[in-house]
Amino acid sequence: MNHFTASALLTSAFSLAVCLYALTQPAGSARVHRSFVLYWFSIAFWSLFVGLQAVFLPLMPEALWGWLLHVGVLFIPTTFFHFSLVLTQRVTKARAALFSAYGLTLAFLVLNSFTTLFTHGVAYREGYAYPIPARFYPVFFVSFVAFVLW
Repeated sequence: MNHFTASALLTSAFSLAVCLYALTQPAGSARVHRSFVLYWFSIAFWSLFVGLQAVFLPLMPEALWGWLLHVGVLFIPTTFFHFSLVLTQRVTKARAALFSAYGLTLAFLVLNSFTTLFTHGVAYREGYAYPIPARFYPVFFVSFVAFVLW
């Protein structure tokens, strides 16, 4: 285990702890509460597959590991955007943008699941594995930044 995978495991553990803590608290606003938990769960799920790659990669096909890794990361910007809109009470004004964000996330999920246009294969470098980005990955990166900065 290197420092990168160790920090991912810590991120996963603390993100999951935040989710569990939030679930034990009385929900002042159920919508804020739910969107907060989904956001942190996305981070926990993604970072778990980053952190345990040394365990998962020998047990499953590389493509499955890369897919599971991206299931988590694909939802991070969208759930953050959703949480931000709910928290600031702007969901109604930005409903079209929110639906677009989830639609784009689902499109990326389909691309990642059934084509090699999102990622293709796994590269290994310096004790770390990562899915190789493909043609549509830059679109994901730009949308990630756009929804976080919105």
